[in-house]
Amino acid sequence: MTKITLSPEEIWSGGIPTTVRLHPDVDLDDDDLLEEIKGWCLFVEESRAQIPDLDKDVTYRRALIQKWASGDQSFRDSYHQRAPLPATDVWDTLRPSQPFICLVDQPYTPENYVRITKLLILLYIHLGRDCGHPFSHHGVWYPTSQLPGSLLDPATSASAISPEDRALPSWSPPTWGMIALTRAGTVVFPNLSCQAFYILDDQSCQDGCLLLLRFAPNGQVAHQARMLPWNLGPLTSFRYSLWHFGEVRGHVTPDISHTYTHPRWNRPIDMQFPLLGIMASLAGRADLEQFNDASQEEWAEEFERYVPGFLACERQDREREYSWGRLAEIAGDGPLTQYNHLRHVRKLAALQGRCPPWPAGPRRL
Repeated sequence: MTKITLSPEEIWSGGIPTTVRLHPDVDLDDDDLLEEIKGWCLFVEESRAQIPDLDKDVTYRRALIQKWASGDQSFRDSYHQRAPLPATDVWDTLRPSQPFICLVDQPYTPENYVRITKLLILLYIHLGRDCGHPFSHHGVWYPTSQLPGSLLDPATSASAISPEDRALPSWSPPTWGMIALTRAGTVVFPNLSCQAFYILDDQSCQDGCLLLLRFAPNGQVAHQARMLPWNLGPLTSFRYSLWHFGEVRGHVTPDISHTYTHPRWNRPIDMQFPLLGIMASLAGRADLEQFNDASQEEWAEEFERYVPGFLACERQDREREYSWGRLAEIAGDGPLTQYNHLRHVRKLAALQGRCPPWPAGPRRL
C-alpha cells in the first residue's frame, strides 16, 4: 500500500491545528462548492489588500486559514452574506499540479532505479489504440512530463541528492488557490477533483502497475485503480477530450472503465525480467492484443525509438547507468501518435514492392 510520506508537522509547522478540519461531504458538485466557498473568497480578497505579500508568504496564508476555521459562525456569515459567487472558471487559471508522482520509498537503490526505468519505458506502449504516451497531454505545463515530477535523475545530477530535493515540488510551497474553506470553516480543494494522479509506488516496482487516483473535493480518495502502463493512454486521451474523470468512476463511460481498469487486463508482471523478457511473458499470456505475435526483434526496434541504448545496457548489465534524460520527449507527441508504426510502414512498403514483407521466420499479420 502507498504510504503517506508527509507528516502533519511537515505540511504545517508545529502540526495542523485541530480547528482546521476537512469538509465531511465528498459529494459536493461544482455549484454547491462555489456557494460554500464564496465567503472565503471575499475574505481572502479583502485580506490581500491589507497583506501585500499574501501570495508569497505561507505564514500569512496559514494565519488566514486558522482565523477563518476557528472564528465563530457569525464572523464567516458576515462575509458569506455579502459575497458574490466566484466565477465558474476561477480554478481554470491555476496551473495543475504535476499529476505523475513517484512515491517509491528508496527510488535510487540499484534495483528500484532499474525497475522504475523499465516502468517509464513501458508507458510508451499503447497497443495501437490511436493514442500517444498517456502524459503527452501534460507537455503544455511540464515539458519533461515523461518523468515523475518528484524525481531527479542521479545519472545526470552532479551533486548528492538532498532530502529537500526529494520533497514533492508541487507541495512546497503550497499553491495558494488550491485550497479553500467553506461557510462552516471546513477545508476543501476546489481544483483537486478536476485532476487525476498517477502514482508510481513501491508496489509498482513489484507488479508493474501504477496507482490511478482521483480525489473528492474534500481531499479524500474518491476512486482508485491499479493499472498496467499501456492501459492509461486511452483513459487520459478520453479524459482530456471530455475534461472529466467518468472513465474511472464508470458512471458516464462504463464500457471504457470495464475495458481498461478491469483486473483481467491489469494482471501483475514480474519486474525482475529484462525488458524483452517482460514483453515475451505478456505475449505468452495474450495480454498484448494485436501485438501478441510481435517478435523480439520488433520490440527491440520499437524500444530503440523511445529509449535508445537501453537494451544494450541490459545486455552488458549496465542498466543502472542508464539516464532518464535519454527517454524520448513526449511534449507534442508527434511521432508517437500511432504505436508500432514500424509494422504498418513495413507492411505498406511490402505491398508497394519496396522491400521484403518480413524477416525470415513464421509471422501472422
